Amino acid sequence: LVVEVHTIVVLIRSCLATLATVLNIDSSRFFDEYDKKDEVIAFGNESVPFKTRDLICDFSILMQKYYGKGIWGASAADDIEEYEADVVFIDDLRRPDELEVLRQRFGEKLITIYLDKEDVDSVETTQQLSEAAQKFESKLSKEDLDHTFTFTSDWSNTSDLLALIKS
Repeated sequence: LVVEVHTIVVLIRSCLATLATVLNIDSSRFFDEYDKKDEVIAFGNESVPFKTRDLICDFSILMQKYYGKGIWGASAADDIEEYEADVVFIDDLRRPDELEVLRQRFGEKLITIYLDKEDVDSVETTQQLSEAAQKFESKLSKEDLDHTFTFTSDWSNTSDLLALIKS
């Protein structure tokens, strides 16, 4: 199978990196330093420290406010329609508005899987996030999606997920 991977947040990060470049602000936090997304840091010539994840979340909400709730789902769907893949994995699908657009566009061809991990308490994890990030965590429930899969603590059952996907 030819497989493509689509991560919705990459488009948001690209928008913010472009904006930072236009404003002559260090844009490394969006790709080069993205592993520090949850640290409060000022990069390069930035004057105010902040969490990269918070800016991404706030920017996403701002764009939805002015361009409609479906902007990120529609953008993902437009990209996916250009792929010549047999299978597309969409990562970072977090909100009902994105899922709604993808379901409308792809219908029965869209298969969704709720991923969980046995040693992660999603409620506790969500509570530890900032207000901005909480707007994106745990917004889709197991009931919203077609299948549920729980990883073991050491990820050793990943092959079982691949078998589920193939089936």
